[in-house]
Amino acid sequence: MSVHDTLAATRARVRGASIPASGVMRLMRLPALTNETVADRDKPGIGGLVPSVSVVLVALVVWLVSASAGLYVQTLVGLFCCYLIAALGYNLVLGFGGQFAFCQSAFMAIGAYTYAVLAPDIGSILAIVAAAVVTPVMGALVGLAIIRTREIYLALITLAFAQATLLAIQLWPPTQGDNGIFVDLGGSFTYVFTIVGAALAMIVVLRLVRSPFGRQLAMIRTDETAAAAMGVNVVLTRVKVFALSAFLGGIAGVLLAGVLTFVTPANFTLELTLMLLTMIVVGGIASVWGTVAGVLLITAVRQLIPGIGDVGAYIDGGLLFVILLLRPAGLRSLIRLRVRQRSPRE
Repeated sequence: MSVHDTLAATRARVRGASIPASGVMRLMRLPALTNETVADRDKPGIGGLVPSVSVVLVALVVWLVSASAGLYVQTLVGLFCCYLIAALGYNLVLGFGGQFAFCQSAFMAIGAYTYAVLAPDIGSILAIVAAAVVTPVMGALVGLAIIRTREIYLALITLAFAQATLLAIQLWPPTQGDNGIFVDLGGSFTYVFTIVGAALAMIVVLRLVRSPFGRQLAMIRTDETAAAAMGVNVVLTRVKVFALSAFLGGIAGVLLAGVLTFVTPANFTLELTLMLLTMIVVGGIASVWGTVAGVLLITAVRQLIPGIGDVGAYIDGGLLFVILLLRPAGLRSLIRLRVRQRSPRE
């Protein structure tokens, strides 16, 4: 066997390795990169035109339905799209990257308050640009700060960052503390911006996770040592994924501020991160369409059940507990199970 064949065989074994995670990640059973998924991701049609067109068509249908509905439905659509963008960014770090972080609500708060504070002085467009620049920079700094931490230590540090961010927002005079700030993003057309933002986020993430960068993330999630041995820059890749997650979180924060028309620190507490975590786990870790299903289910439960009030977090916890017990792979496993049952090969 030549050196080239040996290297190719080693690469195949590394890509196909299924190394169990530990701690909380083992409980969630992050899907390992297998030979089948590598082969699928190398197909030229995957992540191409069909998924993008599907997302655009769904977005058009949602817009047409929302346009003919009332303000209540438009607000629900806006909230769903905001949570979807944030959850997609969170899933990049948690699911595809295997980094158990707890700071997505902080990135949303940074984006929302950057827009809310700057918009009256520099205008909405420049304020959105500023939020889109500040949040990935903060995400990259967080990624650099925790580059040597793993598992529970990473979770604790990112949780501390989220709480420190919330405290800074409360104490910084321009944010007006708990009094909050009124936000005007697009008036009655804000829900349209959220639909466009969610569609673009879906298309970008669908193509990103099937790109070489997505394969590098999967290798790092499976085994960082093996990924580094294969030439993957682990440090740079982890910093990039935190920056991308923060960018999507910041955009989601801006849009959420526009939907709510009023932001306070209470909108970005730890409960928001836990809700996003529940959405990802319920839908399916490291699954884009699973994330859509999880966000849709949790948003519907929280917003459509009358009188849910402060018990929403308890309902989220109950759903999370049931899913982890019955379907650790999330709602996406039900779809795969149904497809396998209908397959004539089985």
